[in-house]
Amino acid sequence: MEVQCLSRAWTASAGRPSRQTTVDLTVLSGPLLACGLQRAGQAPLPLEIAREGRQMHGRLLAPWGREYAVRGLLGYEGTPITSTEPTGYAIEDGDTVLVVVVDVLNGGRVHLAHTLDDEQRAYFAAGAAALLLLDPELGEG
Repeated sequence: MEVQCLSRAWTASAGRPSRQTTVDLTVLSGPLLACGLQRAGQAPLPLEIAREGRQMHGRLLAPWGREYAVRGLLGYEGTPITSTEPTGYAIEDGDTVLVVVVDVLNGGRVHLAHTLDDEQRAYFAAGAAALLLLDPELGEG
């Protein structure tokens, strides 16, 4: 598996540093993170994630013809407390089936569904590695 990613952010600021107003314009430049996941001899397929308000949403296309939803997780397991930045990411098949959970806290961890075959595990592990490296504060003033 080969993964190549581009992360970018656009911001506009006005005013003195003590009273500066900053606006995140990343949505105008495309996704916050855009990756191409490529298996040997095949065309790269996209993993994209963008900020929508406090939320992070995106998609992952797979070589077996499925599209998966990617969303940022803001909660801390076992507590009612939420974060302003993602504590992890979920890659989902439909609205309820979690395929992968990427925990970005501390050292970071990836949890893959036991139902995945070896090909799927390798593909989702490559996508999860890209999500582990995403800096959600990119583009924030």
